[in-house]
Amino acid sequence: MYGEARSLNVTHCSIRENVVAPFLDAGHSVRVFVSARDDADVWQYGAFINKCEETFGSEAFSGKVVVETPTKPPGTCVDAVWAMYEKSKALEPAWGKPYVEELLVQFAQRESANTLRRKHEEAKNNDGAFDIVALVRPDAQYASKLQLHRLPCTPQPHTVHGPGWQQYFGMNDRMLIASPPGAAFNHYISMYSGLCLGDANEGKKPAAIEIPRTKKGLNAERLYAWWMRRPDLAGYDDKENHDIVARKADELAKLTGVRSRLAAEWNKRRWRFTVSTNLLRDFVLYRVRRGETISQSPDAKFGVWANSLGFFGLGTGGLGRNTSPKRWVDVLKDAASCDPLVKNVEGSGAFRKRLEGTSKK
Repeated sequence: MYGEARSLNVTHCSIRENVVAPFLDAGHSVRVFVSARDDADVWQYGAFINKCEETFGSEAFSGKVVVETPTKPPGTCVDAVWAMYEKSKALEPAWGKPYVEELLVQFAQRESANTLRRKHEEAKNNDGAFDIVALVRPDAQYASKLQLHRLPCTPQPHTVHGPGWQQYFGMNDRMLIASPPGAAFNHYISMYSGLCLGDANEGKKPAAIEIPRTKKGLNAERLYAWWMRRPDLAGYDDKENHDIVARKADELAKLTGVRSRLAAEWNKRRWRFTVSTNLLRDFVLYRVRRGETISQSPDAKFGVWANSLGFFGLGTGGLGRNTSPKRWVDVLKDAASCDPLVKNVEGSGAFRKRLEGTSKK
């Protein structure tokens, strides 16, 4: 989890019941890493972790919160992304360059949260390597339970799983799952560094200057889709995978005719990653803004069409088909029945417990 807690006070029940519980029911233990902003809402993360520990037990669930000052993206990176970003006269100036800068900050905080995970694994000499990793938004009401039985039986380090709804001609970036967190996930999560920082040691310039110009302009979904299509050999740093790909390329290179042309095309694409939508095809979430209720969600109109016959936006106001198995009225009932998190007063034992495992930098 990452960024501002925002409306976690409202959405925490759906995260606990529809995201955390399915992992535990599948026999996993869960550890949460949070890269949080130092603001008035940060207490909600600690309260959420405490609530989960009380519900599931500290052996099954644990968490760590690191409170950080948000990264300030380089001005050149902000300018480069904004130059290619979609423009809207109706939304400017509030949705102008400052919006793009905030978007890049969110990308950076995703990386920070993943760094906490990797440090945890390294501290245990990779004996504590995770089977599955999920990026979870704190400001979303999750309508139904994760269907983890849809995960492939064999590990797929070069695949990530994203929602199949509201892709907006790109890749829905509101949630992501990888099993295990391999090359594809590492590439996905490193977009901020790739766009804005590059890698001087490897002679890589910031990739923001390479963003293609499109007629519609970019949004977050199209930006991620472009990023996941970019060949990135550095992402495949494991020798075993490199050898497998090399052997496959050698086999295809021996083919002739049409097969040879197919081999050449495969050779071009072999370094690309797969974004699968099967796991999360009907796992729908609705954003909840700070200080508002779920009924005021910017996704409320989309929610009304849950389980409707609208397809490709037809009959759904251009919002696309809502494949959620849960009706909007039931989502509202679930949200209404969720008691808010409790902010304990400083100095109490509960408050000290909430800050356990919490650090600041």
